[in-house]
Amino acid sequence: MPDSGHVKSAPQSPALHSPLGLLAELTHRCPLGCPYCSNPLALDPREDELDTATWLGPFEPTHTPMDVVRRAANLIVAGGLRAEALADARPAQWSKLIFNASVNAVSALTELPHCREFAEQNSSSDLGYLLRALIDEGKRVAAAAGVELREDPWEMNRIGCQTDHPPSMLYDIRHRLPTEIDFLCGAIARESERTGVPAPLHTALHRLIKGKELSWTWEGDARKAEAHRALHTYRTTG
Repeated sequence: MPDSGHVKSAPQSPALHSPLGLLAELTHRCPLGCPYCSNPLALDPREDELDTATWLGPFEPTHTPMDVVRRAANLIVAGGLRAEALADARPAQWSKLIFNASVNAVSALTELPHCREFAEQNSSSDLGYLLRALIDEGKRVAAAAGVELREDPWEMNRIGCQTDHPPSMLYDIRHRLPTEIDFLCGAIARESERTGVPAPLHTALHRLIKGKELSWTWEGDARKAEAHRALHTYRTTG
């Protein structure tokens, strides 16, 4: 055992005061197979997975100090992961928003995973044309909002579609759960209204998926029976 006089204590990390939140996305496939998760069960070699840094930026509503953002990023890096502290997170957020809105909405309606067909542009019926149009539309809305994107969502789609990953909204659709469409295509549609830049594709997909959700609980037969009863009452008492 070494002399205790020569043992140095580990440096203490600066305290990060609550409230804090971490939104993380696993890029290495998980073997657990939890019933609420749509990640594939098969493990792939790490060299085949996307090695991307976690973006951290100030939470605008609370005006998080940049020093806190840097300390959080340093803790993640110290744990062996990649992270990058951003003074303005909006360019990264909008890049991911446009990518997620486009991919999740198309996956939810087609019930396809994020596969290579999402980037194919060979025949007029290829999904790649739709993804390209959705992404370009999102870019125009971001530009009108004064945001210069950090990454190209089309390039994110082109790389990501090689994984056959099932987006989170595909899991929701398959299990008839409320989706996050209000915060994806819905967010772009609302911003398009605010800026005056049209976003007809994102608006249409937002409405279609909301209609899909409604179909799971729609009581058409009950409404029809109620209408018949009301008509019968009117005729017999009128």
